[in-house]
Amino acid sequence: MSPSNKYKMVIFSMAFLTMSLLIVVPTLAATAKEYPQVPIIQIMYLVALPTIFSVPASLSMGFLRKKFSSKAIAVTGMILFLISGLTIPFIEDFYMILAMRCVNGIALGINGAIHVALIAELFPPQERADVMGVRTSFYTGGGLVYSLLSGYIVQNYGWRYSYYLYAVAALALLIILAYLPSKKVAEANQAVSSTAASSVKEPYNWGVYFILFMTFIAYACAPVIGNNMAMHITGRALGDNSMVGVALAINVGFGALVGIWFKKIASVTKRYTYAVGALTMGMGLSIVGLADSFSVVAIGQILAGFGWTVIVSQGNMLMFQNTTTLNRAMAISIMVAMGNFAQFLCPNITVPLASVLFGNTPADRFLVAGSGLLILSVIAALVDPKKAIPPNT
Repeated sequence: MSPSNKYKMVIFSMAFLTMSLLIVVPTLAATAKEYPQVPIIQIMYLVALPTIFSVPASLSMGFLRKKFSSKAIAVTGMILFLISGLTIPFIEDFYMILAMRCVNGIALGINGAIHVALIAELFPPQERADVMGVRTSFYTGGGLVYSLLSGYIVQNYGWRYSYYLYAVAALALLIILAYLPSKKVAEANQAVSSTAASSVKEPYNWGVYFILFMTFIAYACAPVIGNNMAMHITGRALGDNSMVGVALAINVGFGALVGIWFKKIASVTKRYTYAVGALTMGMGLSIVGLADSFSVVAIGQILAGFGWTVIVSQGNMLMFQNTTTLNRAMAISIMVAMGNFAQFLCPNITVPLASVLFGNTPADRFLVAGSGLLILSVIAALVDPKKAIPPNT
């Protein structure tokens, strides 16, 4: 097997774990029944706490990758995935379960930042779009598998058994041990390494800050799907709980297919790629909010899945293009942390805005998030962060 294919196996196996939070989402109702004395907001912390603890873990990657090899960091992340997931079926105390979810957040932060940075480290610019597109397919495909399997396991065996799905990290660990080189970032370029080691810092151009702004808006809108889909479908009598899983599967499943075609999509949409993604997802969420039947929800989810895959892939590609070997690792770490923090804030943004602008129903929250993405699409169409890149770089 060629080194390039080995590296792809590493990156894709790590990407498959990125949406592993969806393992937990179907377990929340059953967990709440087992712990009736625990406030419902603390039950929701099972999903929320990992996103918060992933932020400092992501931010530390720029520093840690100068001190330790990418392989050592990635292996650490996989071990934390295994510990934080496979111990929960044996833990009775709810607050110890929350503690393990915090550890899981550290694993998420490590995994999210390191595998995206590896694309820039291990592949030349002309190959990155292809790798990023397939990476996004594994990212969303993992979400599809986790949501369907976890829902089935909860229904037939119990919520604790869903956490055994974290055993997939063992496969990723073996792939990393076998195929990821044991070297520090940019070791192949000794001149760059020497400059980095001497603490010479390269400032970010304005395009990096604009990409971070777009990341925050997009990631603050996207979680409205997971937060509200169940209440939206059952509350409007558009389907039962089984149809909620179908709706989520349509989104991530179609997104996984789109990832394979990302390079071709980007070659057609060119500098408007991010705007097209935001426009499509904004339309999709708005359609879901206005839906009066499940078939309309499905149409909205197809559009949202298309748009989200394009947003994620193009956002990473823009960050690669607007950074150099000296400042890329930290920029990617900040972007991952920004996205995770925005996901945590999503309910705190969409719920108050929906109450003020429309109403306080799940449908209204979809409309708020959809409107936010439509506005973002206009901004992304008007501002080209590539213009921030200095000539001849």
